[in-house]
Amino acid sequence: MGELDADQIVEYGHRKEQFFRDESAHVRTIDGLLGFLENLKYEQLALAVASSGSRSRVDFLLDRLDLKRLFQVVVTGDEVEQGKPHPAVFLTAAQHLGIDPPELMAFEDAVSGVKAARSAGMMCVGIAQPDRAATLVEAGANYVVPDFRPLSYSKLQQMFVQ
Repeated sequence: MGELDADQIVEYGHRKEQFFRDESAHVRTIDGLLGFLENLKYEQLALAVASSGSRSRVDFLLDRLDLKRLFQVVVTGDEVEQGKPHPAVFLTAAQHLGIDPPELMAFEDAVSGVKAARSAGMMCVGIAQPDRAATLVEAGANYVVPDFRPLSYSKLQQMFVQ
């Protein structure tokens, strides 16, 4: 197989982006997420997205799911040199929020994300079904829940404020 020329590379990029957008039509939020975020917003908590994804893809999904309005800060993989499990994306989000990382809490569904949050000094709630919960606990999650339905500001206070 020969090398690709510049036009082929550009075409490949366009096809890849279109595939992402087509597939994202099937993406849904995890159960209870919207209500949980609205509860945190009501309690006047600062909310951020810290994703290793690209800015264009993260913004596209946040807009499509009508979630962008709930976050003060969105930090993506385009803005940091190292992706998760390196803590850079979480540390950058904390800096933009003006809050020390140990005062923040991350919600993660991936081992690399849990490791990144914990390396940043943040508390972390893992989101996983019971068959995957142990892997997030092993990665450092303080708690693991199957979805956002059992979570609220008051529940988080019970879990983390001793």
